[in-house]
Amino acid sequence: NFYTGADSGTSTTKRLSIAADGRGLSQFTAKGWVRFNGSTINDSHNVSSVSVSATGQYRVYWDVDFANANYAVAGMGHADRLLSFDGAANAAYINLNSYATSGSREGGNYESIIAFGS
Repeated sequence: NFYTGADSGTSTTKRLSIAADGRGLSQFTAKGWVRFNGSTINDSHNVSSVSVSATGQYRVYWDVDFANANYAVAGMGHADRLLSFDGAANAAYINLNSYATSGSREGGNYESIIAFGS
């Protein structure tokens, strides 16, 4: 664990923990990220799987859940695709939609998201 505090060392606040599996846990490190193509994960951190429920609809499951659903997610789609949230976030997963510029839902190649939170 890494702490910060006053010079006197009498008051400290934990800022970063290193888990047994090597994950760095803090408010300033990504809790999870993934690059995927359909349900195939190309690379990831703290993502157990990606499912496809319909054309352009994905669910990303976190390996270690967030403490609550109040986390921030940013993402990008391949080429002319746009990613959006589908419904409310959940501590265990997030639902995403992939849209073409025409507004129709389409599966895209190589979607990516990154999430921050506790």
